[in-house]
Amino acid sequence: MVFTIRRVPAEKQRLLNVQEVFSLWDLLKTKYSGLQHLTIFINFIHDLDFKQIAQQRVEESRKEIKFLEELIAQYRIPAPQPVKKEAQSAINTEIFTDEFLASILLLFEQELVEMTLRAFRSAVTNDYIRKVFKDFVYKQIDWLDFTIKYLKLKGWLDQPPFYPNIPVSSNEQIDCSTAFQLWDHLTFRYANIEVTEIYRILAMDGDFKLLLKKGIQDVLKKEAERLEKELVKFGLPLPPQPKTIYENLGMLQIPDQTMFKQLFIGMQSAAIVHAQALEHCTTNDRIRQLFNDLLKSEVDIIDTVIKYGKVKGWLEEAPRYSPIK
Repeated sequence: MVFTIRRVPAEKQRLLNVQEVFSLWDLLKTKYSGLQHLTIFINFIHDLDFKQIAQQRVEESRKEIKFLEELIAQYRIPAPQPVKKEAQSAINTEIFTDEFLASILLLFEQELVEMTLRAFRSAVTNDYIRKVFKDFVYKQIDWLDFTIKYLKLKGWLDQPPFYPNIPVSSNEQIDCSTAFQLWDHLTFRYANIEVTEIYRILAMDGDFKLLLKKGIQDVLKKEAERLEKELVKFGLPLPPQPKTIYENLGMLQIPDQTMFKQLFIGMQSAAIVHAQALEHCTTNDRIRQLFNDLLKSEVDIIDTVIKYGKVKGWLEEAPRYSPIK
């Protein structure tokens, strides 16, 4: 991914909220720390292709750091202290095995998925900064997927317990965590369908009704159907179907803005659910791609819904950041 800085007019320098500022600062601080660890680890790696991959990660980290340093300077945000000197060592020891170093790298990549996602979902003030975080989320998802596949190829990943009740007709395996995540995702989507359908009936705003209907038909039901097929394939029990007929809802009165806020919170929660499933789905690459798709789709939807909420005036304004002159 090639990062580019979009120059922001001076009068718009203050259009950041306090969480966006912290997220930029914290991400750069984490990138500094990650680069320092990587440059130390490289000195202890024995496997040549693993060393090459680690070096590629170092070069990518340097590019990301340069981009974030320029962006923070542009918005006049005090920067964290950089690593004074990248660590070098002529010492090599068998204490640090490649497998051990790879496990640390995996933990780092897993944490960065949730970290960049937290930054993205709270960036509701500045659309450009949210796009920056969105790009980081996408990029980190791909890095994590690559890391898991590489570690599996090397035999450096511990195998979680397999789910034991897979039908003999299935030619795939999943571990116990993945089995739960599939079931949990479908249960979650069924609940989303019910709540969104109730809100669709109660909504007064015409285009909000349309947005809810589109969300049910084009996203929630399609994702539920995809998950249902996986549960059937792996012999997992299906949760109860969502309710589709509602009575006496006309007596309820919930402001459209309140329903919008609750839906937005639900989408933010869904993104975390997808991310956590993605991080720990190491046995079955195809199912990990499913969680990958769900997360990226949720990120796209959150981005759209934030813009919609801002147009409607339904998003609360977070405290603004005003740099000291």
